[in-house]
Amino acid sequence: MSIAEAIQSQPPNERPVMPAQGLVDAYRLTDFVVQKTDDPIVLQVDHPVRKLKHWLEAQKSASAVVISAWNPFSMSLSMEENTRRNQELGRAIEIAGLRSVSASGCARSGNWEPEASFCVFDVPLTLVNEWMQRFEQYAVVRADKNGTCRLLWHPAIRTAMSARETP
Repeated sequence: MSIAEAIQSQPPNERPVMPAQGLVDAYRLTDFVVQKTDDPIVLQVDHPVRKLKHWLEAQKSASAVVISAWNPFSMSLSMEENTRRNQELGRAIEIAGLRSVSASGCARSGNWEPEASFCVFDVPLTLVNEWMQRFEQYAVVRADKNGTCRLLWHPAIRTAMSARETP
């Protein structure tokens, strides 16, 4: 069974399978466009973002996380279902009392539709983990004042990765 078949046959709320290299590459080849009042900031995994430090300081924030509820564990859903899921994520952000702005994940290759997302400021790791589990997301993009953007994998994937590294 391929990883794509494993993902698609996986029941909702199950632990995700380890991501294939193609999925990791897809994250790295995506522009995470964060909307702001003047011009957008484009976050790219493992690439420095020159304006990021100043923008986060202007937001009085130390970090930001780009997260979406679209396409759980990379399983394509209808626009209506993705929109409903993202509205639920938006309510969760509001309930947590956190600030956010609109964002989207756009493949540089253009081979899939942009995914509506949120850029949420200063989210505690426990809450990020909870949202990745609840909304079945492989990873989020975390940006901080040092100007870097990194993938933060789903807690189950981080655990599995750590187990692989331990002799």
